Amino acid sequence: MKIQLTQDALHIKLNPLEMWVSFHGALSIPLVNVSCAAADKPAWNMVAIRSPGTHVPFLLKAGAYQSSSGREFWCATLKASHLTIFLNGWNYDRIVLSPGNAAGLADEINRVLQYAVSD
Repeated sequence: MKIQLTQDALHIKLNPLEMWVSFHGALSIPLVNVSCAAADKPAWNMVAIRSPGTHVPFLLKAGAYQSSSGREFWCATLKASHLTIFLNGWNYDRIVLSPGNAAGLADEINRVLQYAVSD
């Protein structure tokens, strides 16, 4: 997966395998809809409705889910570092990814958001 920040949007491009297991293509989220990002692993809520998605217990969670936390998009493996992106007023309430450099990406997203707010 590739995550790219522009002046007005956050772009998430999934690789072919990630697209296949998540039943989803690329995501392009306007920065005005991004609240913040964190490099933490949220609880893997086992009581969630996949719509559509793939879930292999204790290994992989990918696709769209509806849970008590709201509508979520996941493309994450259990053992990898996690990047959680909190959204408002968009298709999902949060996006959870396993991009590799979660802490660095969370810092970069928050820095860009802070700069966008100060303008």
